[in-house]
Amino acid sequence: MKKQILLVVGLALTAAAVFAQSQTKPTKLSFEYRYNLAVDEPEKNFFSWTLERTGANGAVEKRSVKDTLDPARTTVPAGKVDTQTGASAFGTTTQFAEAINLNGKTIFPTALRALMLYAVAPRTYAVNEDLRVEQQGKKLTIYWSHNASSNMLWTNDKGEIELDNCMASLVTCDRPTPETVKVKPEYLKEGADDTTRTSIDWAKVIPAMNKGGPTSTDFKYVGKVTAAYKNGILTIKGNLTLQPK
Repeated sequence: MKKQILLVVGLALTAAAVFAQSQTKPTKLSFEYRYNLAVDEPEKNFFSWTLERTGANGAVEKRSVKDTLDPARTTVPAGKVDTQTGASAFGTTTQFAEAINLNGKTIFPTALRALMLYAVAPRTYAVNEDLRVEQQGKKLTIYWSHNASSNMLWTNDKGEIELDNCMASLVTCDRPTPETVKVKPEYLKEGADDTTRTSIDWAKVIPAMNKGGPTSTDFKYVGKVTAAYKNGILTIKGNLTLQPK
């Protein structure tokens, strides 16, 4: 039995390695996300995705993952949650990056990808980075600050995330060391502690933010991405196809 398990694991790793080494562009991307902002329940939070693409020989390559936080990980090195650190149970967060970059350009909103990583990160990240959601009917505006930047992601009035118009960011902090931040004076709440991201004054940040989106001039994802927020639980679903612009 042990040999069979090792064989299955070995085959899975080999398949993932072959997929990761492929140079073909993605053709279809679907994903689903669930994160509870109200209480810590890593056993229910998840980030799942399926990436399809056509290989050089015309065969369709497909990779599907339902990833969660590794229960053995309660901490992750500062600034490393968005890289291959072992925080997620299956270590797939960098593989998903292949679905958002093509020829050195982004084809997927980087803020959306960053938001979904909270499901595979210890809760301290969401708390320390002041992740929160404002809701007006189906319209959501999501705020957080990661590394040195403050970020916004929003939906339209139907709860849809429009890939070309859904995000903004601004450098609001200095980082004396990877483990520490210092909020810039111009974005600090009056009399607040400048060593915590919760001290950021968003009323000062939002007018200065830079809107952004995918940067590729050759390809774009088309399809539908929706987000919903109920009882403190944020869910996101998407089903996309890559097409030439």
